[in-house]
Order: sequence, then C-alpha cells, then structure tokens
Amino acid sequence: MFRDVTEATHAPGYLYSDPRVLDLEIREIFRKDWFCVARTEELPEPGDYFALRIVKESVLLCRDRAGQVRAFSNMCRHRGVEIASGKGRAVQFVCPYHGWTYDLDGRLKGAGHMSDSAAFDRRECRLPELHVGSWGGWIFVTLNPHPVPFGEYLADFSGKFGYLELETLKVGLRVDVTLKCNWKLMVENFVDFYHVNVLHRDSIARFMKTVDLTYDLRANGQVYVDEYDTGTLSKSGELTAKRIAALEGKSPRFSQAALLPPNLNFFVRPDYVSLYTSWPLTVDTMRMSGMILWARETMEGPDRDNVVAEFKVMLDKVLAEDFSMVESLQNTAGAGICAGPHVAARARRSAFREAQRRALVRRSGLGGPRAAGGARERRTGLSHGGCDPFACGGRHGSNSAVGRIGTGGAFHSRARIPCASMVGGGAGAGGRRAALSGDRLARARPVEQGRRIFL
Repeated sequence: MFRDVTEATHAPGYLYSDPRVLDLEIREIFRKDWFCVARTEELPEPGDYFALRIVKESVLLCRDRAGQVRAFSNMCRHRGVEIASGKGRAVQFVCPYHGWTYDLDGRLKGAGHMSDSAAFDRRECRLPELHVGSWGGWIFVTLNPHPVPFGEYLADFSGKFGYLELETLKVGLRVDVTLKCNWKLMVENFVDFYHVNVLHRDSIARFMKTVDLTYDLRANGQVYVDEYDTGTLSKSGELTAKRIAALEGKSPRFSQAALLPPNLNFFVRPDYVSLYTSWPLTVDTMRMSGMILWARETMEGPDRDNVVAEFKVMLDKVLAEDFSMVESLQNTAGAGICAGPHVAARARRSAFREAQRRALVRRSGLGGPRAAGGARERRTGLSHGGCDPFACGGRHGSNSAVGRIGTGGAFHSRARIPCASMVGGGAGAGGRRAALSGDRLARARPVEQGRRIFL
C-alpha cells in the first residue's frame, strides 16, 4: 500500500539520537558528497591557507604559487600531525613535530635524517590531495576520491542562482556556533517556515507577508522557494545597504531560499545573500557556520560597519530563537514517547529527510534502478508512527516506503520496513516503481541482540 504524503508524520527520534545512524551518515554522506567550506576571497594570494575539518578529517586549503586553490589532507606523512592550523600566509608548510617540509603544491621538500631509510623516496611523498570545485566565489571540497562531477552536483542550484553573480559579492560577516543538537535539526529548521509566525513573532515574522509558500522539490532532495514576500534582516525590515546588482529591478521585499543537500541552506534578499552549513560533531552536538555577503561597494564603503552591526543584532536574535528550539528537539529525540501528530500542510513540503534516508540506502548498495532522466520530485514524504526500529525489532509488521533520490537522476525504491507506519510518497518517471527486496534490506543492516537496525 502506498500512502499519500498528506498522511506523513514526523521522522522518528532515533534518526537524531542514535550514534549508529551518525556513523552511517559520516560514511555514506560526509565522506562522499561535496561541501561548501570557504570563499575564494579568503585565499586572495599565493600562500594563503585555511585549515578546517570535515567530520573526522582535517583539511588544508591553500592557494599555490600558480594561483590555484587546492585542498590537502592536513596530516604530515610521517606521523600524522596537522601541519597547519587556523588561517594565514606561508611560503611552505613545516610539520611542528619533526620538521618535515611541504611546498604549496603538497610536495615534500625536506625530511631530515631519512636518507638511510630504504623504503623512503622523497620524490614520491606528498600530501594527499582532495578534489576542489569553485562556483560563484564559493569553494567546495569532497573527501571522495571518485566524486560525482562537481558540475553535475551543482547543476540545479547553479541554474537557480547563477544570475546573482555571487563572485562579485564580498563576505561581511562570518558566524560559527556550536549547538547541542543533531546536525539535521538545524538544516530542517531553516526550511521550516511553519514556525516563523510563532517563534519569530517579535523578529522576522513582523515583516513576512505569509508562511504559506510554494516549494520546488527536486528528486535529489534539493528544495527551492523561488520567491516569497518578506523584509530584509534589519530593525525595520527595510533595506539598509546597496542592492545586489542582479536584483536592482526586484521588489525591496523580494526573497528566495534553498536547501542544497546535505547541509547547505541559502537565502537571498535584495541587499545581501546568506549561506549556512551544518556539521555533525557527535550525534547530539553540531557546528553551524554562516557567511553573509553584501555588494562589494557596501563592504568597501563608509557604511560597512553600521550595515553589518545592525544585521548582526537581528541575526543574533533570530538565531537565538531557533537555537532554543532545535536544542529542545534534541532533548526529546531519544524519548520513548515520540512526536506523533501528522505534519501540518505548511511544514510538509521538504524532501530533505526522505532524501537523506534514501541516500544512505542507495549508497549502501540497496537501491533499485534509477529512472530515466532527472524528473523533479512532485510529492515526497517520510512517515513514522513513533516506533524506534532499533527497539521494536520488527514487531509492528511491514509496509512500503517509496521515495526518490539520486544525483543526476531520480531514484526509486520500494522497501519492506519493519514498522507499519513508515511510508513515503513519490512517483517514478513514467509512473514506474522499482522493487527493493525486504530480505536484501535486512541482510544489509547490522544486527544487535537479535534486533534489526533500520533507517
């Protein structure tokens, strides 16, 4: 039986509280996808570098002598010590432990007292290099040695926002916050407009015309709100800075929003653009990073400090309101009693959670065939009646789950799930549905104390 998305309920708490789910997310998502990590303007000159982490991996970004932005594993090939920290400018990288020296292109230049090591060839030793993509002035990195081509990954997003010419904008504010919640809760919060009139009634809700928005859902979990009516993030809701050139002809209340899976939320206003990424630290802690961009004339003009200061006051207020809720959600994520009411119509339109779940199934080798083409997602949902499959052991019977996921094409699966209320919506290209054997799904899942573990 395939239930309509109107019957969807909220995702089960174990997706946000069980460490085994996070382990699977790290392996199948964070080690395989592309991630936005910086702006090219943060590395303006050869030798400029920026150290960061992508889940458990230490990464070093730098601009080499030829002017190319490169990414390396931030780990000395000798004992594994990080060769750089923070940000700065260097002519070479020197390991602080034993003094091994690397050039800006990752080549090993010097390794003291290694000449008598029979198995060591300095010419063959270099920092492991990672794939880098650049678009609109943003730098993307992947840990995957064989990733989906960057252009393919970003095609839909670029088609939506390429007109903004984001490379002409300049970072005015960076935000980095550690939160006591699962990383997915903040990603979901950013595309949940249902809460705005309640939680943000004294801040941004004052300037928002309606929260009943039209969503463009894509098969790969991307979510777009092409246009909605709200004020900019200032005390009055009125523009405080020069418009972005591409938005000169738009209403002063013109707004757009997007989710680029797995962890990037994006917002457009006539006078600024903001991007937020959410990163897991543990199953119940995360780091949120944000970058806010304005027109170059604003960032280099006399009003820069006033514009940024007013924006930050409002941003701090709105984020504090959001943070209190996502941390409260985490407090109850592991509870035996789960949230159960069906999802309100205004909150039902995001494909994110189903897309993430399907990605884990697909990448674990459980997926059925991809449908032809790259059809857009029309209706999709994830429902669970409050049962934790880690605990129920399949006692609640089985039902069908149908959804779509795929980079560069629609993915369809029909899975026998050991909980009667886990359902999804979705239609394959040409109306086709592909079956995924319940036995195959069960065999691929880890087992603990005789109980099946399911996503």
